[in-house]
Amino acid sequence: MELRPLGRHHLLFSLPLCTWPVWSLLLGLCMLLPCAAQPLSMSHSEPPPAPPLYRETLPDVSPIPVLAAPPPLPSQEEIAELFNATLPQFGLNPRHLPARFRRQVCKRIYDYTVLYRRDVQAMLQRADTYIPMIKRLFRQHGLPTYFAYIPLVESAFDEEASHPDSGARGLWQFMARTARAYGLQVSPRLDERLHPKRATLAAARYLRVLQDRFGEEAPLHILAAYNFGENNLARALRRAQTEDIWPLFVHRRLPYQTRDYLIKMVTLWIIVTHPERFQFTLDAVAMPTMAAPDAAPATRPVEMAQRTAQSED
Repeated sequence: MELRPLGRHHLLFSLPLCTWPVWSLLLGLCMLLPCAAQPLSMSHSEPPPAPPLYRETLPDVSPIPVLAAPPPLPSQEEIAELFNATLPQFGLNPRHLPARFRRQVCKRIYDYTVLYRRDVQAMLQRADTYIPMIKRLFRQHGLPTYFAYIPLVESAFDEEASHPDSGARGLWQFMARTARAYGLQVSPRLDERLHPKRATLAAARYLRVLQDRFGEEAPLHILAAYNFGENNLARALRRAQTEDIWPLFVHRRLPYQTRDYLIKMVTLWIIVTHPERFQFTLDAVAMPTMAAPDAAPATRPVEMAQRTAQSED
């Protein structure tokens, strides 16, 4: 029988048993040599450089203007002074305000001057563009100029604002049927609700109708009717057997949206009357002026009122 030479894998088994511990030691050393050949500095090597931060990859943008720090919140005594000094100029008696309404206005003052401060300042800057025109048209229609601030709540003075659910559009957030009733064209090709001056003329006609119906001394009635609908408000007053708006507010005879609407309007009336107190910027021409209307009261557009009443019934 031919004997084949042992391969390298059989070398260890071909050696005498007495030499196995020595060769085992040598074999272990040979296995450690590759690890020992690596530089010791690798175990303490510097970590790879971190990727650049996300902010370094952003495109260059103009810095956002920094607003003044929110002023200290007014004390209870100062709030009472603000109510007493401001609300009579808007036809309101501070003594008649329910306690719940006062608390809600105080909360909104905090919201607008602290939480949503940047948004309110941007809204007031847009108002500077439209307020002079609105006041001029309202004086011509015998309306108090404080109604010029309604778009603060309606659209934040965004002439292209639109409500996805109701379909209201423009500075004054007219519904399509009300806009048509007061002389605006609304069609797929032309929507005059988005035209600031034409929409303001329609708003002046509508507010004049509401003023003639509810009285010059009832600004909150006019605001509630603008938001809730004049026939809806008249129906709520009749059911409550009152001519005062406050029982409807206290007993929640008005929808939440309308109650909140009144709170927002009164809060913003206080802010625009005293912008320096809350460290907002507002042009002097855009601040409330309490002078009487220049023009004599215009005649009531009866046809437009009838058309609106028929469309709302």
